[in-house]
Amino acid sequence: MCEIAADQTSNWLMVDPWEAIQPEYMPTALVLDHFEHEINDVLGGAERPDGSRVPVRIALLAGADLIQTMSYVLISPEHCYSLRQA
Repeated sequence: MCEIAADQTSNWLMVDPWEAIQPEYMPTALVLDHFEHEINDVLGGAERPDGSRVPVRIALLAGADLIQTMSYVLISPEHCYSLRQA
């Protein structure tokens, strides 16, 4: 349903089912790493109006309530560090 909506309404928005098809929980930091790889390595970054491509910075925008839960639920110290560096 999300793929259809994105395909029919946007020329820049896409749906990536990668996280949903994983057999087990994926830490947020690993999901963000996946997006960084797909966008920068596979797609070559974002396309500028002149046709050139530039790497993008992947970031997580979240409220304090979500970030607070990440500090004690299912998040390893390495992943917390990775998220803070974004």
